[in-house]
Amino acid sequence: ENWIAELASKAAAPYGRRYKESLFRLHFVPPGILRTQAAFLRRAFPPDRDAKPTVLWYSRRDCDKRHVKSEDEVIDALRTRFKGRLDVVSWAGGATPDAKRAAAAWSRAALVVGPHGAGLANMVHCAPGTVVLVLPAGGAGG
Repeated sequence: ENWIAELASKAAAPYGRRYKESLFRLHFVPPGILRTQAAFLRRAFPPDRDAKPTVLWYSRRDCDKRHVKSEDEVIDALRTRFKGRLDVVSWAGGATPDAKRAAAAWSRAALVVGPHGAGLANMVHCAPGTVVLVLPAGGAGG
């Protein structure tokens, strides 16, 4: 981490700026703000405490890029793996965001699986302890 701070310091020196924090900390939202946002959203869209937990597949099927080409096979594999224990639901909401619908789906998830992308920000609706498996971005088109 020191080399990053040193590099940032050298790059900023001609402009009279020096970063005392790592660039990572400057880029990402502090955890306390995320916890506050999550608490606000849980009050605005309370989770259904009686809903059965699910495995949520985050789909990019409705987006323009970075689709998972083998999405149907991944969903089938998840359904086979969790058959009789957890329902597997596919959630797509990138093209038409809807906070109420996202909160209802993501708050039920015991496990979230999906490709890396901004749509995973919906994890803010997940209960603490929810397991998230992020698939790394593949080549062109996923």
